[in-house]
Amino acid sequence: MARADLSSLDSYMESLKDSNITQFVNYTKSKLQELEAANETTQDLTVNFFKGLAKAKDKAFRTWVQGRRDEWIARRYVIDANCANFMEEADNYYKDKVTLREWMALDEDQQTIVALKAQHWCSHHKLWTLHTNEECTKGKEAGAPLADKTTKANADANKKVNKQKLTMRVL
Repeated sequence: MARADLSSLDSYMESLKDSNITQFVNYTKSKLQELEAANETTQDLTVNFFKGLAKAKDKAFRTWVQGRRDEWIARRYVIDANCANFMEEADNYYKDKVTLREWMALDEDQQTIVALKAQHWCSHHKLWTLHTNEECTKGKEAGAPLADKTTKANADANKKVNKQKLTMRVL
């Protein structure tokens, strides 16, 4: 069973909500101990460990792992047979990023997507805003009735705004 678990480290990583590398490393070590207790060994631990790390949800970490993998393939980075040095390095990377509050941080593209999803078309301002029509104070101040929700056609037409040219006013 330990051999099968080590062969599916990628599935285990996917099951971890926040890709906790410390938990992943401890799981891997416990499976190695189970294997040793049964007087068995593994020859593919490094490959499986890389497969697991590659499924982490943190984009910067995956990039770091890919760099390590490239170095390992080119034989410029040495990993012990039991991956102890690499496990420690991955765990230290994770702990450092958690301490700095950079683990699972959104990259620039992801931040743009989140910002766009949080916007609403305001028919009073004729702009994408953070408030809805119902929350708009401009419509209330002018004595105008609250506008109905923007039609799908108008909303679709306004979504074509170029990402680089997008400016948002918070009112």
